[in-house]
Amino acid sequence: MRQPTSINSIIELEELLKLIMLCVLGNLCPETVEEAVAMVPSVKTKGRSHTDDAIEKMLHDLSLIKKFE
Repeated sequence: MRQPTSINSIIELEELLKLIMLCVLGNLCPETVEEAVAMVPSVKTKGRSHTDDAIEKMLHDLSLIKKFE
């Protein structure tokens, strides 16, 4: 009966990887989707692939945060 724990661990790891990817993009400050994918190829990795629109929104949101710093 350890399977639910294993599934929860995988889900938690996936969420951590998303957060790390967002932090890396925030530090590198790519201006375009193409730059973001070149810098962090896992953005387009099968299974956790984001659409270009989703990546563009992330970049826009990150640029707004940078403006307030």
